[in-house]
Amino acid sequence: MCGLVRGAAGSNALPQDRLCLSTAPSAPAPLSARAGEGARERAQELLAQVRLDHRLAYRPAQLSGGECQRVAVVRALINQPALLLADEPTGSLDHDSSAAIGDLLVSLNREMGLTLVVVTHAADLAERMGRVLTLRDGTLHA
Repeated sequence: MCGLVRGAAGSNALPQDRLCLSTAPSAPAPLSARAGEGARERAQELLAQVRLDHRLAYRPAQLSGGECQRVAVVRALINQPALLLADEPTGSLDHDSSAAIGDLLVSLNREMGLTLVVVTHAADLAERMGRVLTLRDGTLHA
């Protein structure tokens, strides 16, 4: 199973009028059998790790673009994928939120074996990855 995070908050759009944040992380993305019984608790734990646990009763329309981006990361991780494809996962985030997302991704990689493929312009995030490839003039360089 693979999780996907896209950089622009709008590309991870949530229904704006029906769901509060406490249901949003798991409802739009179908839960797999792998997520299991603890999916809701896992969503709440992940929301806390990205500093959104205080907004559980908020509807998506009440969240900032950066908050929606953090919810998108949680949605991508809720089913406990073996692989996460992340296109600019911190692109619309402030420094502290970017650091929280980076901490979460690195810890899941180290502790749970999550494979990360991260595309980013953020040098500080790239430096935290186990292997960095640079795209220059259409060619990947190690």
